[in-house]
Amino acid sequence: MRELNIEKDILNEGVKVLRDLIGVKIKTSYVAKKIPKQDAIITFDFGGEHHFNVEVKGEIRQSHALSIIERFGRNKNQWLLISRYIPQPLKEQFRKFGINYLELAGNCYIRSNGILIYVTEQKVTPTRVNVVGKLWKPSGLKFLLAIINTPTLLQASYRDIASAAGIALGNVGLLLGELQNSGYTKKVGNVEEIINYDQLVMRWTDMYHATLRPKLLLGRFRFLKPESMFGWEHFSLSETYWGGEPGAAILTGHLTPEQFIIYTRKSPNELIKMLGIIPDSNGNITVFDKFWGEPPHSSENVTFSEKKHVVPPLLVYADLINEVDSRDYEVAGRIKKHYLNGK
Repeated sequence: MRELNIEKDILNEGVKVLRDLIGVKIKTSYVAKKIPKQDAIITFDFGGEHHFNVEVKGEIRQSHALSIIERFGRNKNQWLLISRYIPQPLKEQFRKFGINYLELAGNCYIRSNGILIYVTEQKVTPTRVNVVGKLWKPSGLKFLLAIINTPTLLQASYRDIASAAGIALGNVGLLLGELQNSGYTKKVGNVEEIINYDQLVMRWTDMYHATLRPKLLLGRFRFLKPESMFGWEHFSLSETYWGGEPGAAILTGHLTPEQFIIYTRKSPNELIKMLGIIPDSNGNITVFDKFWGEPPHSSENVTFSEKKHVVPPLLVYADLINEVDSRDYEVAGRIKKHYLNGK
């Protein structure tokens, strides 16, 4: 009930902001969500009546963007996203895909039936929720990467979990306890299982980009020979793994990479010799430190890491939805459906 009241407050404030922006009467109609995620319908007279299905969110995160773009789809000019705060990179993505939005500071992009309302200079002071405990810190994110990609690790020994996550053995018990206390796992009989799997994936993706990924960056590069980017699958790799677009290409077969993400244990000099690349701050190869451990040999992820040299599917997904390319969003959806469904 509290969540519904918060959404209603955001909606009412958003309508007031929009009314002040365009100076016309706006009518709000609450609905019983006949359309998924439709929280209300607003109508305003601006050179004729304009109707919008409204979706309300407290704060938009990177992991929300794909589902919003897909959900609004072909009827995007009939939808308006109202949020307390939208990060600037996501505003740029939404404009690129023609997604109408309004944040409570007054910044908005609304385009429909010959009208365009675009405001971008309003000062934004987003409210952040502090994340406490170890679960969302680097060691916790490493732990969660292993658990999300291989839920059967919840039944494994602490030593196997620590090895798969690449963390200290002493952290495992604390992290398992926090995972359960946060409502992400529960006992079903004698078996510990993940619940709220989709929410856990989204939260991990957000926190990975905010907390861990920036610390892993080793540099940007480009191929010394441009034609090498078309033969990337034939490289002989050692302690080096494909993320992002090349990882997605291997997992789904539905993408030709233009931007390359690599995770490696090699030094930059070793990588330069192995792949024939050179440093370039504007290059299309981004290199990160490999931060996860080795899963138990019973895990199917061994196939990816040892044979295909692909990072765990969750990491491929996280890499893709950080991009602004519509191809990446589509393939990220495929990976989420086939590899991150909690089964």
